[in-house]
Amino acid sequence: MESASTQSDVSKRITRTVITRSYETSNGQPAVESASGLDVTLGGDVLDAGRGVYDVSNTVTSDVVLMSSSSLGGGYSAVGLDRDLSNFKKRIDANTEEQREHADLMAGLQRKVARRVLGGGYSAVGLDRDLSNFKKRIDANTEEQREHADLMAGLQRKVEDYRRRINDIESQISAQRPDERVTFNIKEVSETWTPEVTVVSADYEFSAQLEEERRRNDELRMQISQLQAEIQRLHQQYELNMQDKDRMSANRERNLAQYLSEEQKRMMDLWAELQQVRRQFAEYRDQTARDLENQRNEFARVTRSVGGVVRKLSITNVAESAQAGDIELADAIRRFSEQQALPAGASTEDYNALMKKYEESIERIVELESRGDGSVGKMTALETELRRTKDKLAECQEALRKIHDVTKESERSTDVVKRTRSLSPGGTHVVPSEVLRSVRYAIRSRDNELQQLQRKLKNTELQISELVTRFEGADEARKRLEKQLADSKREISNR
Repeated sequence: MESASTQSDVSKRITRTVITRSYETSNGQPAVESASGLDVTLGGDVLDAGRGVYDVSNTVTSDVVLMSSSSLGGGYSAVGLDRDLSNFKKRIDANTEEQREHADLMAGLQRKVARRVLGGGYSAVGLDRDLSNFKKRIDANTEEQREHADLMAGLQRKVEDYRRRINDIESQISAQRPDERVTFNIKEVSETWTPEVTVVSADYEFSAQLEEERRRNDELRMQISQLQAEIQRLHQQYELNMQDKDRMSANRERNLAQYLSEEQKRMMDLWAELQQVRRQFAEYRDQTARDLENQRNEFARVTRSVGGVVRKLSITNVAESAQAGDIELADAIRRFSEQQALPAGASTEDYNALMKKYEESIERIVELESRGDGSVGKMTALETELRRTKDKLAECQEALRKIHDVTKESERSTDVVKRTRSLSPGGTHVVPSEVLRSVRYAIRSRDNELQQLQRKLKNTELQISELVTRFEGADEARKRLEKQLADSKREISNR
C-alpha cells in the first residue's frame, strides 16, 4: 500500500521545467522569457524535458533546462537553481550593458577619428591618449567576456551535474517500480498546471536571442578589427608624416646652409672686388695727378721753347739779308765774266778797278762765310728743337685725347646724360680745361660709386646678420622638434 500510494503521489505530482533568461528588446527594455515543458513516462523509463538542450555558441553557451522535484531532487533545491539563474541573469545584463557601452565607445572613437582626419586638426598626443583609453576598454571588455565564458562553463557543468543526478534518480525510480506498469503521461493528468510566466515560443525566442547576440558579437568583432586597421593606418600615416617632416626639415636646413655659404662666398667676392676697386681707384687717382703734373710742366716747357723759337726766328731775317748780299756778289762775278769777254783794247785803269772790286768781293765772301757758319748751325739746331717740340706737343695732345676718351667712356658707362663739349673740328687736339673738368667729373663719379658700394656692403652685412639669427632660430626649432619626436617615439615604444 505504501508503495502504491507513493507511485500515486508521483503520478499526480507535476514536475516543472522552467527556463528564465533576460535579453534586450528592440526598445531597450529588458524582457523575460520562460519556457515550460513536461513529458514524463515512468513506465518506459523515459524523461523528456521539452527539447531543453541547445548547442554551445562561441559567445553564449547553451540555455539551461532544469527539472526539479520535491521527491526526486536528491538534495537539489529549485531555490538554489533560481538563485544561480538570477546571478547568471545579472551577469548577462552587465555584459550586455558593457557591450552597449563598448559599441558606443567604438562609434564615438570612429567619429572622432573621421572628424580629426577631415578637419586637419590631427594631434598625435590626443590620438595616442584615445588609443590608450580604447585599448584599456578593450582589455576590460575582453576580461569581462573571459569571466562570462568561465561563468557559462561553470553553469554548463552544473547543468550537466543536474542532468546526471536526474538520470540517477530516474534509474532509481525505475528500479523501485512494482510489477504492474505505471504509466504517467502529462496528457492523462486531470490537474491543469498553469505556469507563472507566459510561454510564447520559448525555444525559438531563445534561439533568436542567441543568434542576435552572436550577430552583435560578430559585428563588434568586425568593428574592433576595422578600428584596429584604422589605428594601424593612422599610425603608419603618422610615421610617414613624421618622416616627411624630418626630410623637409633636413632639406630646409641643407638649403639654408647652402644659401648662407653662397651668400658668404658672394660677400667675400664682393668684398675682394671692392678692395680691388679701391686699389685701382687710388692708383688711378695717383696716376692722374702725376699725369696732370707732368702735363703742366710739359706745357710750361713747351711755352718757354716756343718763346725761344720766336726769338730765334728774328735772327733768320738777318741771315736772309746775308743771302741777298751773296746774290749781289754773284751778279758782280757774272758782270766780271762779261767784262772779260770785252775786246783787248780796254784801258788798264778799268782792269785794276775791277780786280780791286774782285778782291773786296772775295774778302766779303770770306767774311760772310765765316759769319754764316754760326747762323746755319743755329738754324739747324732750332729746326731740330722745333721738330722735337712739335713731337712732344703731339704726344701731349694724344695723351690728353686719351684721357678725355677715358672720361667719356666712364660717363657713358654710368649713363650720365650730361655731355662734355665736343672736340675741335680737326680732332688733332683737345682743350686742357675740358680734359681737367672731365677728369674731375670721372673722379667724382667714382667716389659716388664707391659710396654706393659701401652702403650696399653695410646693407648686405645687416642681411647676413639677420640670416644668421634666423638660422640659429631654425636650428633651435629643429632641436626642439627632434626632442619632441624622440619623446613621442619613446611613448609609442613604451605603449
